[in-house]
Amino acid sequence: MSDYRWMALAYLSGYMGMLFSPVHLCLVFSAEYYGASLGRVYRELLLPSVLLFLAGLGYIFLIL
Repeated sequence: MSDYRWMALAYLSGYMGMLFSPVHLCLVFSAEYYGASLGRVYRELLLPSVLLFLAGLGYIFLIL
């Protein structure tokens, strides 16, 4: 596997980690502003994030 695949996989994983981190203040402040529970926000984000991750993996392993 080429180095580009490993770099792309690391970037994709880091992005997913940042997206679901409770330290990601945009998410926390938005949920607080709109009065949404953070647990429900995470549940709503789960399916699109899994699809994004799988699409990224497909791109990494099929195209790169």
